[in-house]
Amino acid sequence: MANKIFTGATSGDFSVAGNWLSGSAPVAADNLFFIADYNVDLTAGLDQTAVTYGKLIVEAGYTGKIGTKIAYLQIPCTDVDFKGSGESYIDVSTSAIDIRVDGTGPAPTGKSGLYLKGSAIDEINVISGSVGVASKAGETATVTTIVLNGGAVVVGDGCTLTNATVYSGQLNSQASVTTLKIYNGSSVLVEAAAVTTLSLFNGSHTHNGTGTIATANIEGGTLDLFRSGLARTITTLNLNPGGNVIYDPDLITITTLNITGGPTQISSNNA
Repeated sequence: MANKIFTGATSGDFSVAGNWLSGSAPVAADNLFFIADYNVDLTAGLDQTAVTYGKLIVEAGYTGKIGTKIAYLQIPCTDVDFKGSGESYIDVSTSAIDIRVDGTGPAPTGKSGLYLKGSAIDEINVISGSVGVASKAGETATVTTIVLNGGAVVVGDGCTLTNATVYSGQLNSQASVTTLKIYNGSSVLVEAAAVTTLSLFNGSHTHNGTGTIATANIEGGTLDLFRSGLARTITTLNLNPGGNVIYDPDLITITTLNITGGPTQISSNNA
């Protein structure tokens, strides 16, 4: 195992030995570094699925792009730590790993600074930046957990997502979520996205799609069901002190409503 630093000295090709500081291309288990001293775009030799590398580390200050709009860097590895600011496209293939993101490049409306894919991702932890997870048309990914501590994450409808926890920042998902917890910040589910169990402690959850929320536990914050003209169902709504729900009773079906003692708020268009 060796630490390899990409310099792009001769081209933007991963597979060319002269593009690495050591003078030799990486091999299996090597750790890969993209650093501020060598801000060269990596745009060729992107299919690296033949072997599994060690850590992929994109340091703060690296402004080069990784991958392209039409071709991701496909790279099985043991860990990803991303802090770069160049628009990047990374596919970790079948690697069951954690991905940490603490900064990306600025993203115009409708775009992300970092695009991610992978068929067995354990966790994506976002501290800051703008991240798309299988967010482009036709893309797929499987992610066990997304933890959002800041920034913004967009999840496409081709993603299979089990858990999402929002401590800060914004989650916007077209994919259904089995367990969604919001401690602060906000989440928005659109189109056909559904939630099995929603636990809202503070912040807000806006449910714009047609998907059902099987169980909504509203401990605080606001569950907003008033932002689209689509019919939706909440099978069980547990509304606790400090929680708020906004909805249109002509469109929203609440099968079972449980309200505990203390200040709660329900508002509708004809309340």
